[in-house]
Amino acid sequence: MSPLSTSLVTATRSCLLIGLLSVFAMLLPTHTDAQVNIPGPPNGRTGPTIYVVGRAQPTRNVLRWFPSSPAVWQQANVYGYEVIRFTLVKEGRDSANVNAMMNDIMIDSVQYFLTNRTVLGGGKAIKPPTNAGWVRYINKRTPYHAMIADHTMKGSLAAQNSPTKKDTVSVNDHYGAALWGASFSFAAAQVAGLGITDSTVKKGTRYLYTIRTLVPTKILRVTEGHILLTAGEAEPLPAVQDLSVLFADKRAGLLWNYRKLESSFNSYTIERATDSIRYRQISSMPVTNLTPDSDSMSRYSDSLANNETVYYYRVRGSTIFQELGAPSNMVKGRGVPPLPPVRVTGTMIDTTRARLNWTFPEALNSKIKGFVIRRSAYVDSNFVEFTKVLPITQRTIIVDSVYDATYYSVAVLNREGYAIPSFPTLVQLADSIPPAAPRV
Repeated sequence: MSPLSTSLVTATRSCLLIGLLSVFAMLLPTHTDAQVNIPGPPNGRTGPTIYVVGRAQPTRNVLRWFPSSPAVWQQANVYGYEVIRFTLVKEGRDSANVNAMMNDIMIDSVQYFLTNRTVLGGGKAIKPPTNAGWVRYINKRTPYHAMIADHTMKGSLAAQNSPTKKDTVSVNDHYGAALWGASFSFAAAQVAGLGITDSTVKKGTRYLYTIRTLVPTKILRVTEGHILLTAGEAEPLPAVQDLSVLFADKRAGLLWNYRKLESSFNSYTIERATDSIRYRQISSMPVTNLTPDSDSMSRYSDSLANNETVYYYRVRGSTIFQELGAPSNMVKGRGVPPLPPVRVTGTMIDTTRARLNWTFPEALNSKIKGFVIRRSAYVDSNFVEFTKVLPITQRTIIVDSVYDATYYSVAVLNREGYAIPSFPTLVQLADSIPPAAPRV
C-alpha cells in the first residue's frame, strides 16, 4: 500500500461520516451588501452553475463556491477555476481610473463601473492537487483534508470508468461527501480548489468577484457565479437565543432552534463550564443536523461526571468559514439522580376527610424539592393537582374528599422541578351497611 493510501485509511477512520447533507440547501444563503444586476440565470436557475458565498472579514475577504453537479465538480477538478476581482467606482469619482473603466453595473439603482480587473491565485488555475500532492495535507491537518482527498481521488477514478449506473451513483456519493467535508473546514476547502482568501483588499472598497470554471465549453458549459463584498465591513454574526436544557441521571440534553439561523450557520460548537466563566469546547466535531427534524430543533447530549456539580452551557454557531457567532444564552443545572417511587396509603377519617400517608427515603430529601398531591375520580386519567408544594420532610396530610371514591397520587418533585407521580391509590368510605336479608 502506498504512503498516501495508508495515510488516507488512517485519517479517514478518525472522521465518521454518518450521512450526506443536502449541501446546497444548507449553504447557499449568502452574505452580500447589495443585490447586483449581472447578466445570468435568475434565481432558481438550473443547469451547470457555480454558486458563491462570501464574507468580508476585518482584513480580508473569504470566498467559497459550490459546483452544482457531480459533472461540474469532476471537470473543474481537472481544469480548475478562475477567480476574477473587480474594483467598483462611481463615474467621475476616481478620475485616475476613468480609462481603465469596464462595463457598468447597477447596484441599488446606482450605476457603478468595474475597474482594476485582477485574477486571484497568482494567475494559475485553482484546483485540487494531484493524488501525490495530497500527501502533505493528510494527518497534519483536519480529518476533513483526508475525507476530501479520498473522495476527490475516488470521484476521478469513477469518472474514468465506463458510464454505468453504478459508476454514476458512486460519483454522486463522492461529490456529496467531498462538498460535505469542505463545508466544515475552510482550510481543506481551499486545498480542494473550492475556496480562496483575498488579503489584498483595501478597507471600505467594494469588490465584485466572478468565479468561473476553465472547463472548455465544448466539454461543458458552466454558468459563472458572482458575489459583491465591501472590504472590512464584517457583518455581525447572530447568537442562538433559545437554548434550553433538560437534566437526567449524569446526562444533560441541550435543545435549540437551528432553522432560525440556517442562513448564517451550518454547524454549532458546544461549550461548558463549571464556574460560569471559564468555558471550554466539549464538542470535538461540528454539531449539525444530518437528518433535520420537522420541529427544526438541534439536539446534543452530554455525559456528566456526577450529579452534584453545577454545569453551565452555551452554544455558538459556526459558518462555513469557521467563524464563531456570539455565545448563546446560558443554561445551567445538575444531573438528576434516579428516585425511588413514592408508596401511598389512605383512609377515610369521616365522610368528608381522608388521611394520606406516603413513604420516601429520608436520605434522599436533599435530592428533591418536595411533594404535591393529585386526585381524580378515575384511576387512569383526569388527575388534578390540588395542593401547594409540600415540604421535603412531610409524609402525611389530611385532605377534603370530593368524591365518594377518590384516587390519590403523590408526586415527588426532583431538583429540576419535574414531577414523578406514584401509582394511584383508592380511598373510599367503608361499606358498613349490611346487605338486606334475602326474602323467603
